Amino acid sequence: MSISVLIVEDHPIVCEGLQQLLTLQPDMDVVGIAQDGLTAVALAHRLHPDIVLMDINLPGLNGVATARRMRQELTPPPQVIMLTAHHERHLVLDALHAGAAGYLLKQTTLQELLHAIRLVHTGVRYLTPCVAEMLLPDLLTPQTAHQPAANLTPREREVVQLLAAGHSAKEAAALLGLRLTTVESYRKQAMTKLDLHTVADLTRYAIREGLLTP
Repeated sequence: MSISVLIVEDHPIVCEGLQQLLTLQPDMDVVGIAQDGLTAVALAHRLHPDIVLMDINLPGLNGVATARRMRQELTPPPQVIMLTAHHERHLVLDALHAGAAGYLLKQTTLQELLHAIRLVHTGVRYLTPCVAEMLLPDLLTPQTAHQPAANLTPREREVVQLLAAGHSAKEAAALLGLRLTTVESYRKQAMTKLDLHTVADLTRYAIREGLLTP
């Protein structure tokens, strides 16, 4: 039985390349492509892929928030593999805490990518070697587990990302399926926790935390 894969990537040429490479594999089937996080969540609900191969930098919701939504909303959730150019420690930890089962860098070889997909499909986590080495101190000292900055809730982080990306509170409410007053409440709570006072402050925080690319 083929491994069904949903590709989530906002660069069309990367999407096309991944689709062509995976389609050539006799045991893999690309069932869908999304270029933003919210579309990816909707497709995951409809297609129920085995594997979601996803970048971290995405319009709308980033890959971490998207992985978290999939884990919360789908039963069973798909296995998410991050395929990204970013190897910052806090991003890797955020992705793993959001439910990602794999983390690869875009300079990986095709052989490693295929190996990771097949391995994750069996229920085994896979981290590219340089990422695994970076996280070794965390594995040896689990009591120092990473905590997201200011302990923002998942919804607060989603609202922060959308507002920092230039969406109005009304637009964020529509994208997340929430009431405007609810979004305003999340925004206020997040800014209080972060001790931020302006949208510019919020944007700088989002860039620093990897929620938004400059």
